Amino acid sequence: MNKEKTIRPLDDVLVLELGETIGAAMTGLLFAQLGARVVRIDQDVDDSLAHRGALAGQNPDKLSTSYVAYNRGKESLHLSTDREADRAAILGLADQADIIVDAGVLTHLGVTPVDDMVLAETRIVVSITPFGLVGPYAGMEATDLVLEAMGGLMNMVGDPEREPHRLGGNQPQVTAAFSAYTGALAALRHRDATGQGQLVDVSIMDAVAYIEWKGPAFYETDGIVRRRARGRSPWVILRTADGHVGVVYNQSSWEGFKSLVAIKELQEDSRFSTEKGRLANAPEINALLEPWFAERNKRDIYHKAQTLGVPVGCFFDVPEVINDPQEQARGFFESTLQPGVGDILVPGAPFRTEAFPTHVGAAPLPGENQQVLNDIDSHLAPDPRGRKND
Repeated sequence: MNKEKTIRPLDDVLVLELGETIGAAMTGLLFAQLGARVVRIDQDVDDSLAHRGALAGQNPDKLSTSYVAYNRGKESLHLSTDREADRAAILGLADQADIIVDAGVLTHLGVTPVDDMVLAETRIVVSITPFGLVGPYAGMEATDLVLEAMGGLMNMVGDPEREPHRLGGNQPQVTAAFSAYTGALAALRHRDATGQGQLVDVSIMDAVAYIEWKGPAFYETDGIVRRRARGRSPWVILRTADGHVGVVYNQSSWEGFKSLVAIKELQEDSRFSTEKGRLANAPEINALLEPWFAERNKRDIYHKAQTLGVPVGCFFDVPEVINDPQEQARGFFESTLQPGVGDILVPGAPFRTEAFPTHVGAAPLPGENQQVLNDIDSHLAPDPRGRKND
């Protein structure tokens, strides 16, 4: 008996991915996980994603871990914006795409994201740039460090007596990818309803500022500038026998917290009986807590706290996250067989679905799918996954 073919939401969507940024690559990956056919243009540039950062194992092609992780389930063409024939091929692909994800490549082709050549009546162009396409900073370059700083996020991270700290990973790029993905899906829905495509303009600085949304709200309502804080807060990080935990002893959980630690002074000292008093005397509370937490394991503390309704969280490193029973139960991490590398474990889609799968295959080698160009003058080559391109 034939199994019914699984249909994914974006099976009939063709995405052209232009750019060497993690933001563009992750946006393309999110589309691939919903079934879109994603064709990526890989170029020989100094800072190409294929060779940027740590290698994925000892693979003979010297592909980076970032390239392998973010380009799963795509096709790759090796084309250069410096060659006239390649520029024409890229624009030919752009003319057939439903969505163009662009991280600045279009300008090297002599067009802009709003030119009629690429922004056709039904086409969606997603532009991901440091500062967006409008404003005095449009067209300027920036790193993730610059964008975290100028987006206001670093103002909230670190010890107030020292310089601000940046968040780990590629937070601005990841946040921009989700912004681009959300905007593009909304544009697709709009196209379904009206038949019209549009430009989705993503500023990474905007995306970073969106993370720290409470800052502007506090500032506009009562003039308070939120800054890095230490000591006088119900939020505290405490060392345990095997690591650290994050603890919040707010009003709603204070009784449960006192039961958790069973420290006599917390029960009897009137300074700690109100939330205002606890904030004023937070350093004294933390000094009482430190020995108790230092003698216990973080998971034991976590599980006991949960039974009392107290928000306590363990600090996990990567192996602990991967092997945590919560993530194991959800199957969030996926194993993918990458040619030349072997099995690699990567995060799956950041959501679970029942009706359709989101797992995608290995990343292509740069330029592995040059056959896509065979019929570029008439129509896109057949989808190697067996799907029809209309």
